[in-house]
Amino acid sequence: VCIVVPYHFIQFDWRDVDPGCHLCNFMGLAMVFFGQCPLLLGATMAGERFLGIYRPFSRSVNMSKRRAWILVCLVWALGFFLGLLPVLGLGGYTLQFPNSWCFLTLRHDAGNMVFSLIFALLGIFCVGLSFFLNTFSVVTLCRVYHDSESVQRRRDSEVEMMVQLLGIMLIASVCWLPLLIFIVETALQDFPDASQIPPETEKLLLIYVRVATWNQILDPWVYILFRRAVLKRIYPSLKTRPSIVSLYPVLNPSLRRKFTQESVLQ
Repeated sequence: VCIVVPYHFIQFDWRDVDPGCHLCNFMGLAMVFFGQCPLLLGATMAGERFLGIYRPFSRSVNMSKRRAWILVCLVWALGFFLGLLPVLGLGGYTLQFPNSWCFLTLRHDAGNMVFSLIFALLGIFCVGLSFFLNTFSVVTLCRVYHDSESVQRRRDSEVEMMVQLLGIMLIASVCWLPLLIFIVETALQDFPDASQIPPETEKLLLIYVRVATWNQILDPWVYILFRRAVLKRIYPSLKTRPSIVSLYPVLNPSLRRKFTQESVLQ
């Protein structure tokens, strides 16, 4: 934003302002870093959520706050290293249509093709892994919700999480998959002139990047709009406070009775 907005106000010539491509490399690195980090964090959160539902006690013991921060820093480091690859020599960042922003190069030389495929396939893997793990989590929550023993249990936590997971999966798939699939198809496609991208391809890349940016805009609204306070207006039978059994569905019968009794006494 700090680079693109001044360009539209001043209408400067990027090649005159940045002959050494330092600003272009910085913007390309930022685009790759802030593009991949939400996908990597989404896959990490899906795995954490999956373990929290299927292995609640082992997760609560092993996942401390310090380890969680280490995991987040590793995700950031991976995203930064991926964005740094063109600066280190694998592929490159080039000026994109309409000469106001920089991104990875889709030209058909070996380095650019490899980097484009790494970026796209890693993103597709993250989206697919998130979809797979979140689907299992939603199926488990549905089973817990419709369990015959859950008639008297407060179900608001399960409903809230199911709706949020479905919203996150839908937004990530719709926003990111078109761009990632387009990059793979373009990288593997044969062009008459390997040194130049057709204008139609450049315009489509800009459209798909704009669609992908909506993921970061819409994701917070999933948590804002699909909170229990909002869902209760739509579905009034939701309760306001979940039980401990609702938060830990994978419990044996004796522990279920023990925790239920203790939660009632409290």
